Amino acid sequence: MNPSLILCPLSLSPSGKSALVQALSIARWYEAEVHILLVRGRRRTSPTPVATPLADARLEARFTQFLDAVNAGGTGVGVVELPGDPVTAVGDYAKGTAADLIVVAKHGRPYGAYWRPGAYAADLARVVSCPTLAVPETPKAGPQAKVPFIDILCPIDFSAASVAAMQRALVLAQQ
Repeated sequence: MNPSLILCPLSLSPSGKSALVQALSIARWYEAEVHILLVRGRRRTSPTPVATPLADARLEARFTQFLDAVNAGGTGVGVVELPGDPVTAVGDYAKGTAADLIVVAKHGRPYGAYWRPGAYAADLARVVSCPTLAVPETPKAGPQAKVPFIDILCPIDFSAASVAAMQRALVLAQQ
């Protein structure tokens, strides 16, 4: 697996920051691009989602400062605003862009159906064909080591999907 496009739905939580740090670390390792996805509920956005360069994006000042701190390597980052349900919007965008990986916070949203740890990642994984990585909160989210993974855990149940997941995990371990 050599991802060229990594999606990271934004959650302004400590867990969300950890997910973004991990997405950027993987992107640096594979020289991939990261699209930060802002799901805005029912709010109107462009009918066709477009990745806006980070410099032109409308982000909160505190998030822009955080991004500057964790993206010292200058990884290519685009910001995309998506309307609608978080799972449907991200799933449709992932399919439309042929994303290679989705990195989400283990603790998704503090409200609605996705407040439980892993609920958003599990629902998202059901609608996309690319791997979905759920990242837990780390004590201090900052630039990571040069290697994006040290240990890879791949539980299997001998189904076709788990065999495919195991094959991807083995490829990651070999790289």
